[in-house]
Amino acid sequence: MKYYLQLLLVLFSHFSLAQHTEKIDSLQAVLPQLEGESRVNALRDLCFYMSRTDSEVSIAYGNEAVALAQELGNQALLGLAYKDLAHAFDGADLFETAIATYGKATAIFKIINDQEQIAYVYNNVGSIYLKKGDFDTSLNYLFRSLALKDSLGGIKLNTTYGNIGDTFRKKGDHEKALEYLFRSLKIAEQTNDQKGVAATYGNIGITYEAQGNYELALEYGLKAMQINQELGNRYNYAINLNNIGLIYYRRGEYTPALEYCHQALALKKQLNQRGSMAYTSQRLAEIYADLEQYDSALFYANTGLALFDTIDSKERKVETYRILSEIYRVQGEYEKAFTSHQDYTLLKDSILNAEKERLTADMEGKYQSAKKDLELLARDTTIAEQKANQRVYIGLAVGLLLLSAGLLFFYRKRQQRNRELQHLNNQLDAKNQQNELLLKEIHHRVKNNLEMVKSLIALQSAQLEDSATKDAMIASQNRVQSMGIIHQKLYQGENLGSVEMKDYFLNLGEGILDSFDAEDQVKIECAMDRLELDVDTAVPIGLIVNELLTNALKYAFPEETPGTINISLSRTDDNTLTLTVVDNGVGKMAETAPRGTGFGSQLVQLLTQQLNGQMQEESQDGTRVFFRFQLDQVA
Repeated sequence: MKYYLQLLLVLFSHFSLAQHTEKIDSLQAVLPQLEGESRVNALRDLCFYMSRTDSEVSIAYGNEAVALAQELGNQALLGLAYKDLAHAFDGADLFETAIATYGKATAIFKIINDQEQIAYVYNNVGSIYLKKGDFDTSLNYLFRSLALKDSLGGIKLNTTYGNIGDTFRKKGDHEKALEYLFRSLKIAEQTNDQKGVAATYGNIGITYEAQGNYELALEYGLKAMQINQELGNRYNYAINLNNIGLIYYRRGEYTPALEYCHQALALKKQLNQRGSMAYTSQRLAEIYADLEQYDSALFYANTGLALFDTIDSKERKVETYRILSEIYRVQGEYEKAFTSHQDYTLLKDSILNAEKERLTADMEGKYQSAKKDLELLARDTTIAEQKANQRVYIGLAVGLLLLSAGLLFFYRKRQQRNRELQHLNNQLDAKNQQNELLLKEIHHRVKNNLEMVKSLIALQSAQLEDSATKDAMIASQNRVQSMGIIHQKLYQGENLGSVEMKDYFLNLGEGILDSFDAEDQVKIECAMDRLELDVDTAVPIGLIVNELLTNALKYAFPEETPGTINISLSRTDDNTLTLTVVDNGVGKMAETAPRGTGFGSQLVQLLTQQLNGQMQEESQDGTRVFFRFQLDQVA
């Protein structure tokens, strides 16, 4: 598979690059003979075509197009030249410069009343704010673009629908994201917009990945990659490679994950896409860290940091510092781990402070706008009163003046009250965001502390010679690990109050198999739907499953006999959970004396009582343990 992908990528790159180069060469060949508006349009085309291959040259062509359009005094052409130049800045990941340049284009399009181009600009600006992680501002621009496009007859609605769906996905609202993405797909298919179909397939795939539905994620990701290959769209093809690598990584299939990510990085280097290269480097660092190949993990983490330094992406850079800190911590380089964690904390705080400043500036802007509106209203009211004085009796004029003054007084009072309420709401929103970040940090630190406890137990057990004591220490490590995974899922997930149990069981099983060195002997399967539980319920259930898996690996498969353990957890009604753990091992003989210290069995019984549960155990063709918990009666 690896060699096939490499060959396909090379052939595809050469084919699409040849087409791309041919367009650029033909434009550069005729450019010296062109003058006036024809030259401006050729410069714009060169700016656009080179934005994905050579950002600096693309920007140079864009600046020349703007200068010539200004010299010609052609406002429509100048607006288009600014729009193309902004697109080039966006391609170079210079987001703030791109937004400012789009602003110049919008000002011109408003003067000449080109509503269609304004709609396109709003869509592109929304897309940039999406990349910056400012989702509310992104949605503001995207819905403005959508409204304009709809009023103009529905031009290119699929592009804006797609961007709105992608924004909702990054906000964590996957259902709403899929709603808008499938709207986008329907329009793209109806208009035979294959580029739009491919882009939407890719976004649908990555949304399913975020939901944990990896089969559908892979299906849509491969569809997108095939269409982009046929279209010769190298930029989007590289994104598809990266996304498919991410899906395989989430599935725990590291070999194809590495292959696809390396292919994506190679193509992005050809395209000189620093932002995308940084993101893929970060992903490779995570994969190699999971594989405990720490030299490679460090290389790609530092590569990602260096690339992030060249673009406006503090949000992604802060995550790379966190990954780097974790790598150094596992390697035992605690001073470097501490330094990286300091960088992570400082950058995260700076992002929070920048958000606070942005909210303050927004409130100040709204206040000034409201103040100006009131001044205009007062001026207009005075003019109306003066005209009324010329047409009505003095007494009526005085009455109207008093009434107007009273209305203005109460209007101002109401506006002041509204501003105060808005200010309080903004403070509450900021406080909620701070609390959410703080809660994530708490879960992260608890997980790290549990990891340290686990490491200390491992160090202690390494000095022991008695096998029974060692087994007890390993069991303790696994219990600590089961709780640590829960806190890891909490700070990594979207919902800080609940744990998705299927993914948790799979991670727990992998850790226990690793501790017994039984990955090739025993397979752990989890046949259940997605189910989220609160922490107070998830922790005892996790410890119960930990004890049952440990017991099965100790006794159910003697002499390296291969086998399977099945775990399922379901909610039979609003207040009842059923848990089943089944293995196909040797089972228990009635006359067999209990093995081990019995602590694990006592712990399972205590935890079952804590959850107001009942336990049944059967030994026929293996061992089956069944639990029923009554959640509304949990002590």
